[in-house]
Formats: sequence, structure tokens, C-alpha cells
Amino acid sequence: MKMCRLSLGALVLMSGLTGCATDLYAPCNLDPQSNNPTQSTCANELAGDAQVSCAIENFLQCDTNVCGAYEGSDTFCTQACIEDSDCESGECRDFNIIDPGTARYCVSPDAL
Repeated sequence: MKMCRLSLGALVLMSGLTGCATDLYAPCNLDPQSNNPTQSTCANELAGDAQVSCAIENFLQCDTNVCGAYEGSDTFCTQACIEDSDCESGECRDFNIIDPGTARYCVSPDAL
């Protein structure tokens, strides 16, 4: 019984030290055939080497629920932000050039 408590305590301690992983900046894949017009437009524009920035919300492939591309970069999982400190090692950038400040997302260091 004592050994079981010790092992359980060690397991709890180890799980507390690892924390909760996120997939922020992990690659994601946009489908050019998607029924979501924003996703298909973004995927097709990126395939044509356009320097577009786009973010697809409610994207279930990402734990962050957002897949984006910044100025023609490869696609990556991202999250909404207000300032750079919201973005771990990346930067908070505008994705809407028509109405700045209304669509800000974290941009991976590789996409900058």
C-alpha cells in the first residue's frame, strides 16, 4: 500500500512538471476543396504563391483552433492576440490590412 501511494505521488508530480503542451506554430493543412470559402480561397491563393495573410478559425486540426498563414508563409497553428507577449516566441501581427487591429494573430518566428 505504501509503495502504491509513492508511485501515485511520483506520477502526479511528474505530470505537474510537464505542463500542458500546445501546438502553437505547428504546421497545419488547408484544403483547397473545402466547403469553407475562406479556407478554400486561402489555400488556393497560397498554392499560387500569393503573399496573402489569412486565418481560419474553428480549425479542428489545431489545438488552438486557428490555422493561418502570414504574407505567403507555410500554414501554421496560431491564436488570436493583442500584443507580442501573447505569442510565446512569435509576434502579434495584423491579418486585416483593410481594418487594422480587427484580426490579430500570433505569427511564428519562421514566418516573419
